[in-house]
Amino acid sequence: MANQIINQSNSDDENKLVTLDENNDLENMQNNSKMALGTKIAIIVLFLWVIIVIVFSIINSKDTKIKKGVFIEGIDVSGLSIDEAKEKIQTDFLDKLDDTIYFQYGENLYSLALEQINAKYNLEEAVQDAYSVRKKRFNNI
Repeated sequence: MANQIINQSNSDDENKLVTLDENNDLENMQNNSKMALGTKIAIIVLFLWVIIVIVFSIINSKDTKIKKGVFIEGIDVSGLSIDEAKEKIQTDFLDKLDDTIYFQYGENLYSLALEQINAKYNLEEAVQDAYSVRKKRFNNI
């Protein structure tokens, strides 16, 4: 059904009937429905993105393992818990570390015990840094 407008002419004082094109009404309704559909799709995509971010955050917050690709002194500690990483560094690095430093000055060879200079390897800090390295990167995003 077409919309109708009655237009009065000043010259004839007679009423003229003007019919609007039905196609214009149909196009307006289609444009409105396209905009509504686009808005609905955008809201759905945004909602799904928020859900994915929340799930990812929950999964990572409960992860107690060191992330993939993390090394301490060249030793891969990926997928290990903090205690497992400490044990691995202790056995693979610290137990094999020589307790003496050797250096040469001129033709003389000198040795120095690490105890003499109070040299220590802070295993706890190294493992905590390895555990938090990926978490820091994720939080900075």
